[in-house]
Amino acid sequence: MSLSDCPKCWDTPCSCGYEYRKSPRLARAKHAATILGIAEDSAEFEYLLSITPEAHPMKDLE
Repeated sequence: MSLSDCPKCWDTPCSCGYEYRKSPRLARAKHAATILGIAEDSAEFEYLLSITPEAHPMKDLE
């Protein structure tokens, strides 16, 4: 049993994105913005949201 949230990167909270694979697109964009230091009310965030895919690439992995 591990003491971390993510079974892939072992970080708490997850920094690799695996734990966010079932999250909606907006939540994944917010997670990426937090990691990258981008404000949610900026043009950079709007761009990040526009390039975030609807379905996470690892959504069906378990």
